[in-house]
Amino acid sequence: MEWKFETRMANGKPYDRYEYDSAIRMKYSTSKPEDFDLETRAWRAYQVEEVKKVLSKRSYLEHANRRAEALDTLWTKERADSATYGRNWGYYVGLENIRKYYVDGNPFGGAGTDVCHPFTTYKIIIADDNKTAQATWYSIGYEINPALGKDVDCYWDNQRCGADLVYEDGSWKIWHYFAGTDFAVRPGFPYASLRTEETTPCDKQLEKEFGTPDVAFKAYDSFYNYYFYPEITMEHATFADAISNGPEGNPNYKG
Repeated sequence: MEWKFETRMANGKPYDRYEYDSAIRMKYSTSKPEDFDLETRAWRAYQVEEVKKVLSKRSYLEHANRRAEALDTLWTKERADSATYGRNWGYYVGLENIRKYYVDGNPFGGAGTDVCHPFTTYKIIIADDNKTAQATWYSIGYEINPALGKDVDCYWDNQRCGADLVYEDGSWKIWHYFAGTDFAVRPGFPYASLRTEETTPCDKQLEKEFGTPDVAFKAYDSFYNYYFYPEITMEHATFADAISNGPEGNPNYKG
């Protein structure tokens, strides 16, 4: 995997900004739409809509606090052991470990709680072999939990998201899911007036909520309110770990 490194300045301090060369992804695919027959092209176009349904329903079920249903109906069964759920601090691996975090450790559902992370501004690509799909999107959401106290009881939680889906028994299932929080800030404050370190006041609570993942590392850095991963999905011939939304596709993953 190749990345461009450029040193920039912020708040009087240097930092490395990483830019992914999107053309690298293109080496995984040399196909053009006209390379597929009309029936296949129509099928692939329809499957984009089917992927939208899966990821939109995932957002709805999370908002409705029906997380167990989301895992049971929308996630892969054939690849359950290699399924992953990633956040800023790493990845849970395997559907059962994901369940322990996402369902058993769910802090929402009580009186006054609410969570919303809509599926918006998406780009969806079906792999050339029609076996997997990939999506990237940006979700402007919020979370509310009065039990956390007045400093972190309500905050905007804006996420850069990516997912790999696999085609199983005639339908798409989530295989890898990643949500990187750019900033989690309480409402009512002029964002432009905040110092950089003040735009992530709820990160410690989110990290505590995430627990100890199976693969722990800095998978997403929210300090500058922008990160280069997940890279916007591009055409690809087939699934590859190097371009996945699992830990192997993250440039900070050491293996």
